[in-house]
Amino acid sequence: MKVSFQFKLFISLVAFFSVLFALLGVYYYFDASHQLYQEMSARAKIQAEEIALMPDLRQQVAREDALAIKPFMQNIAAHSDASFIVIGDKRGVHLFHSVHPEWVGTRLVGGDNQPVLEGKSTTTIRKGGLGISLRSKAPIFDDAGRVVGIVSVGYLTSYLDSITLAKVINIFIAAVLLLIALFIFSWYFTRSIKKQIFSLEPREIGLLVRQQKAMMESIYEGVIVID
Repeated sequence: MKVSFQFKLFISLVAFFSVLFALLGVYYYFDASHQLYQEMSARAKIQAEEIALMPDLRQQVAREDALAIKPFMQNIAAHSDASFIVIGDKRGVHLFHSVHPEWVGTRLVGGDNQPVLEGKSTTTIRKGGLGISLRSKAPIFDDAGRVVGIVSVGYLTSYLDSITLAKVINIFIAAVLLLIALFIFSWYFTRSIKKQIFSLEPREIGLLVRQQKAMMESIYEGVIVID
C-alpha cells in the first residue's frame, strides 16, 4: 500500500508532538510531586513544633493525662488539614490519636521515635498504623527541659499523590486540547505543503528534476552542435 507524502508528514508531526507531550507530562508529574512533598514536609514540621510548645499540652503530657489531652487535641485536629495528629508519652505510647482514639495505650509504630525522644525534630516517610505517610515529629519538653512526649503530624502519601494526580489531570486535559489543535494544524500544514509542490510526491519531484536536467543537457549539446 502506497502511503502519500502528506500522510507521512502528518504522522511524523503527530508522533513528534505526542512523544514531546508525554515526556513533559512525566516530568511535570514528578516535579509537582517533589514540590508538594517539600511543601507538606514544611507544613507538618511547623504544626508539630507549634503543638509541642503549647503550655497546656506540655503539662498534660507530663502528667500523662490522656483524658485531658483528648478534648484539647480534638479541637486542634479539627482545624488542621493533616491526615492525623498523634501524641505519645516518653515511652512512645499513644496518649492521643486523631483518627483511632482506641489506639491510646498502644505503642507508636514506625521506628523513628528514638531521635525525637532524644530531643530532635524529624521528618520522615514511614509506614505507620494508617499506612505510608509523610510525617514530622517534635519532642515535648517539660519545664525542666526534659523530653516527656512526642507530637506527630502526618499526611498519608495516598492523599498527597491524589493531590498531585488532580493537578496533572487538569494539565493533561489542557494538553490534550492543545494536542488536538496541533493535529488539526499539522493536517492543514501538510495539505498546504502538498499544494505548494503541486500535489507531487518527493519521488515524483526527484524524477521531474532528473528529467529537466537531462533535457537541459540535451539542449546544451544541441546548441554546441549548431555553433
